[in-house]
Amino acid sequence: MSVTNPNTEFIANAANAAHGTSLTKDFFEALGRETLRFEKEFNRQAGFTEKDDELPEFFYTEPIPPTNHVARFHGPDVHRMYERLPA
Repeated sequence: MSVTNPNTEFIANAANAAHGTSLTKDFFEALGRETLRFEKEFNRQAGFTEKDDELPEFFYTEPIPPTNHVARFHGPDVHRMYERLPA
């Protein structure tokens, strides 16, 4: 699954077929948001700060095959994303 959620309906249908549930594609977005909230709270209680979310410099400067992308987000960016999560 990617950040654009292209397959959430497929995943919901597959889970429903395998487990007899009635999940909708919206379930996975809500699950992801709640997971990020729990992760943020865990990190806070563990004493992690914004500084701990900063990757080593080479992640931002050395492209990685096959996409040749580099990291886009720094520690402060990650924390702003947490704060903007919809309810």
